[in-house]
Amino acid sequence: MSTEDDAMVWTQVLDDFEANVAKAEAFLAASTVTLDAQVEQWSPPAAAGPLPAELHERARGLLERQRRVAANLPAVIAGMRGEGRYAQRILAATSHDQAPVYIDRTA
Repeated sequence: MSTEDDAMVWTQVLDDFEANVAKAEAFLAASTVTLDAQVEQWSPPAAAGPLPAELHERARGLLERQRRVAANLPAVIAGMRGEGRYAQRILAATSHDQAPVYIDRTA
């Protein structure tokens, strides 16, 4: 594979990687979670040579963005777990399977 071919392959790989990072950033910024927030697992292309020098800066920028996303994930996950526990408590408190606690005798 020529250097030009490597550059085309790596440009496409970085485009895909950037789209996944953008999805993850949007997920972190969203106030609600949607099922389409999943990203694809990334692996380097087997057929391409080393990353061309002209793409190093772009790759470094994407790596930094990915690191920021990864650093924020634990707090977001903890928040989601807390919201899930809160939702379970609400569901348990409003479930129709429970006997009434108060009876309105004036109605």
